[in-house]
Amino acid sequence: MNTLEEIQNLIAAGRFEYSLEKSNQYLRKAADIALGSTKAPNFSYLFCLLGKEAYKELALNDLRPGVRTDLWFKGLNALTWGKSPELHLYASSYAELAVDICRDTFSDLPSSKRHALLKQAKDLVNKSINETKEKEYKAICLARKSAIIRLQAIGLATPERLRFLLKASRCSTLARRLSQQAAIILECGLVEWALARLQNNDKKYVAKLRSAEELLNLDVVKKCDLGPFALSRFYRLTYRYYDACMTYPQLTESATNRRRILREAAIFAESAIQLSNLHYPSDLVEEHLEKAMNLLETAISSGYRSAREVIALAYIRCLREGVSAGTTALLDLSPERGKLSWEHVLTMLSEAQADDLPAEGFALGVTDSASLTRLGTFSYRFLNNLGLAEALYRTAVRMDPHDPIAQTNLARFLVKRGDPADLQEAKRVIQLAQSFADRRFSWWRPVLLELSKQEGAMVASYGHESGSCTKEQRSFTGAQHSRQIRRHYNKLKSCEDEQYRGYELESLIYAVSLLSCGFQRPSYRMTRPLVGKIHQIDTHIEHRGKSYRCECKWQKDKVSYDDMLKFADKIDAAGVSGLFISMSGFADLAINKSRELRSQKAIILVDGDEVDLVMTGMVHFDDLLNAKRRAFDSSSETYYPVRVSPGDG
Repeated sequence: MNTLEEIQNLIAAGRFEYSLEKSNQYLRKAADIALGSTKAPNFSYLFCLLGKEAYKELALNDLRPGVRTDLWFKGLNALTWGKSPELHLYASSYAELAVDICRDTFSDLPSSKRHALLKQAKDLVNKSINETKEKEYKAICLARKSAIIRLQAIGLATPERLRFLLKASRCSTLARRLSQQAAIILECGLVEWALARLQNNDKKYVAKLRSAEELLNLDVVKKCDLGPFALSRFYRLTYRYYDACMTYPQLTESATNRRRILREAAIFAESAIQLSNLHYPSDLVEEHLEKAMNLLETAISSGYRSAREVIALAYIRCLREGVSAGTTALLDLSPERGKLSWEHVLTMLSEAQADDLPAEGFALGVTDSASLTRLGTFSYRFLNNLGLAEALYRTAVRMDPHDPIAQTNLARFLVKRGDPADLQEAKRVIQLAQSFADRRFSWWRPVLLELSKQEGAMVASYGHESGSCTKEQRSFTGAQHSRQIRRHYNKLKSCEDEQYRGYELESLIYAVSLLSCGFQRPSYRMTRPLVGKIHQIDTHIEHRGKSYRCECKWQKDKVSYDDMLKFADKIDAAGVSGLFISMSGFADLAINKSRELRSQKAIILVDGDEVDLVMTGMVHFDDLLNAKRRAFDSSSETYYPVRVSPGDG
């Protein structure tokens, strides 16, 4: 075995090792050998690149902010141990590490130095792009430049951020024209995701989000080291929790980078917790909670005791083992486990300044807004300590005034308390949550609805416009924004013409599926010449690999047994399912008939309460369909009720 292979094997062993101490031993040895080899007669720049990788892994292993920063810069310094034979090697490696350093929220590097580092990296890749002739090398430098610009865009005002991201998009698109490397396609997907939020209507937002998902789902991306983590994070942050769980890499004996799987464990765990909050089938929830608990316990014992992991483990233990087990887990937030009670720990957090507690040895990230709002919900939901919950929510909002989850949780707390002064404050806070929220974030909607009820009138921004709707009015023809769908739906509620309402419901379902699902087709007629029948199909939807023919009814009576038989006759092709939407619900005989047919064809039932959740934006249509499909696939239930359940921060 030559020296290069020895260093590579040591780095691989460091990534594979559960023990933090042993992992660091392997990585330090790799760094030392790499440094020593740069002075040897047979010098290769690969020694510098491997030294950089060793220090990068050491930095990610260390939870001391100052030490972590020092290790990052030792990695940058490793790139100067020897002269690179070609500029692109040094420039692309420097830029890659600079982006990793500036994305690290646990290091104590000041923002001014992060900006300077990104600027220096950008100047380097620009020089390399201008001088490099080889297409593959130019492509990777363009992708690095895109990542730098994408990071520089964070925190800018919307017009300026859009300008930066469009520039990043041009770089990543050009890179992809030159090369189809996994890292380049991954960068294209991340740019599309970043651009999605800045689109000026829901239709464009969904198109960008779908484009990002398609890129992140390409086999070449999913097979690279970072791909599965990026895809799972994408689903987690777009509130598709089941998909986040299903795409997260499994901790198996064959996993080559165990420490990365453990380091990112909170992505899986938080998604599993939300499956419980959203009332997914109990056996599915228990399966994922058990996996999450095992993963978190392994992560913490392997040295990753950050606040995010500790809080997620406390949640899961409360759900599975009771409050006592959860509060015991919370003690890992403190450097003096066993000496402080959980009440004392949480009280200290609710009174903390941003930099106080990590400097005293508390878990990294403990004063982040996301951690504090989760602790507030933990105090409210499991400990029934309302004063502590409020203090933690307020601290979370103070730490990040732009966090819509923290604002929603505080507003929900104030609405439940219900004092007039609280309702006034809740109205202001929930308006801020709306303005800062991603389009797929809808937790604030039920809070706003409850606030409206308590005030005795609907809030105008919620979209419940008054006015009647008649068939003489113009029919609904489509929407760029979900609020247009909501407005027309609310008017239809006062319409007494059942036939007209039914036709318009078809159009609304088609429109809402356009803003959330894949392929759709509006109402059409299907001819079956062999049996001499012509069927009316209200809408055809393709969603996550499944094809649905839809029937929409908005009438006073519940769907009958005969109605169900007629619809079942339309589901006559292999691989095609049925989606029956009835605003007035279903008679018991109709429900039983759908269950009798489930061995032959899948018929999923959606009632008026569920349509109302979708049309008012409390539940996304694709999430509704996904939850119902999972229930059918796992337990053969055709009528699985989906009701709004506000998420916990």
